[in-house]
Amino acid sequence: MDKGPRWLNASLRLEIVSSRFAYHISNGTSMNKQYTSGDYALTQTLKWGQSYAEFLFKDTHFRDLRITKRDSSNTWTLADATFTLDSINLENPKGGPIHREGKTDGNGQLTFKDLPNGTYHVTETVPPTGYSLADPNWQDVTITSYSDRVIDIEFLNAPEQGLLIRKLDATTRQNLEGVSFEVRFLGTADSPNGTTNDPRTYVTDANGLIYLPDCEPGWYQITETAVPDGYIIDSEPRLVQIVNKREPVIHKFLMLPLSVE
Repeated sequence: MDKGPRWLNASLRLEIVSSRFAYHISNGTSMNKQYTSGDYALTQTLKWGQSYAEFLFKDTHFRDLRITKRDSSNTWTLADATFTLDSINLENPKGGPIHREGKTDGNGQLTFKDLPNGTYHVTETVPPTGYSLADPNWQDVTITSYSDRVIDIEFLNAPEQGLLIRKLDATTRQNLEGVSFEVRFLGTADSPNGTTNDPRTYVTDANGLIYLPDCEPGWYQITETAVPDGYIIDSEPRLVQIVNKREPVIHKFLMLPLSVE
């Protein structure tokens, strides 16, 4: 007995091409939300003595696109970089154009999830504090049924001129937010100008960074004054020299947790 086609999670259309032997089935417009349709139409012909024809449609899961943001001069990851994603050419355009935006997290990563097959334009629109936009600040990415489930791309940013103070966990190398520093200008080697200036207090951001863009050439004293709970303060002052205003100067501090001997 012919029970007719079985409808599963996808919507299909059945067309009897020949009144007796040939059947044509095509994918409909309704599929599982996280899947991309494979072949859109299949045709099978029943032979003499054959009681049924099997139609197999292979759909592939949507892909995730993961962006990692790094300092171009080292392996540091950078939070708070803003990106947009726009579809250029979708394999199945019935869902309409895709536009998304977001910021990199504390690990320097941003993931755009569940993207169907097509080509996408990814643009960095706002860099992290203390950094220039990536050059170039865009990449085009094509997703197919043969792509990895998670597609990784990377953007590199160069630090801008000025003084960058970076605070990291000595064990995990994770950025440390909320660490306070006092910064005092000591003048140049030839002039004591500024040595009587009161120190100014700054606090690290989500990237573990303090960015001072308008530092004059000369010597600076940097002293750690407050740390998050569970860490050992390093109160020894550091001296940093800025030679000119055109090149960035990065000074890194490592912090030990209290549990580390």
